[in-house]
Amino acid sequence: MAYTGSFLVKSTFGDKKISIIRVAASATEENIDCGMDVVDGWSMAPQSMTTSRGIIHMNVNSTGTVAAGYLGASNLTATDVFIITAFGH
Repeated sequence: MAYTGSFLVKSTFGDKKISIIRVAASATEENIDCGMDVVDGWSMAPQSMTTSRGIIHMNVNSTGTVAAGYLGASNLTATDVFIITAFGH
């Protein structure tokens, strides 16, 4: 199963890209495509979270392998919904 990611905003500010993505988890770990080559930073705002200790790493997939432009999420519940704001290039 994969996460459902809906891009709310995709924009560019100077040489930086920004993506705001609403993510609905449908598995405990997954990769989130941020729509950019490299993620420089990110933040998460919970919308409906059951999990308090989800883990999200930038530029790696959910198994820890390098995957530029992705966020690797793990330790989440299949019903978690959150907003990711990612900055990169």
